[in-house]
Amino acid sequence: MNNSSDNNGATNKTMPASTKKKFNLIAWQEGGVTDFAETCFAEYWDKLPTIQQLCISCDPYNWSHRMALGKYIIQNTGSRELWGPNFSGHWHWAYLAQLDWLKRSGRLASPVAKVTKRMLEKDDIAMDSWFAYVNLNSTVALYFGAAKAGLVPKVSVCKDCGLDLEVDPGFLGSVDIWHCFWINSHKKFLDSIPTGKGSK
Repeated sequence: MNNSSDNNGATNKTMPASTKKKFNLIAWQEGGVTDFAETCFAEYWDKLPTIQQLCISCDPYNWSHRMALGKYIIQNTGSRELWGPNFSGHWHWAYLAQLDWLKRSGRLASPVAKVTKRMLEKDDIAMDSWFAYVNLNSTVALYFGAAKAGLVPKVSVCKDCGLDLEVDPGFLGSVDIWHCFWINSHKKFLDSIPTGKGSK
């Protein structure tokens, strides 16, 4: 996979349009996909919001915003030497693959709504989706926990998105759990890596 960097040094997986291939879900599930251009991420990875944009306004119930937070986590919690080319060995890819699948399968839509193709193409996540709330705690809370640990920039939750995560006990509990993970298990893991590989 070709790899380029932006001005901040973060990896930007940009590929010419001609090299991008149609995503094959069956091959993906069978483990037959090894090229980033064939993954579910290729079609939108370069179009996700930047962390600078999310620091101004982040909607936790916007699919692209969740994916962008995950992208930043992958590219900024360990070095390329540690995770491999394109950070391909980072454990957070699993959570993002699940987030992609949740959207494609219609599980981020309201359980009382009829799922349509047009609905699946939108980034809106239904607040009454059980799957969406569970995923909130493995993507957004994960990022907030990392920010609390000082590993990534804090983002600002949009004021008009109808959310008050600061009083949501489930979300706050998840943030604390992830914060504990980042300052303990994650740090111990990086500290165990030979000098130069654990940090960016």
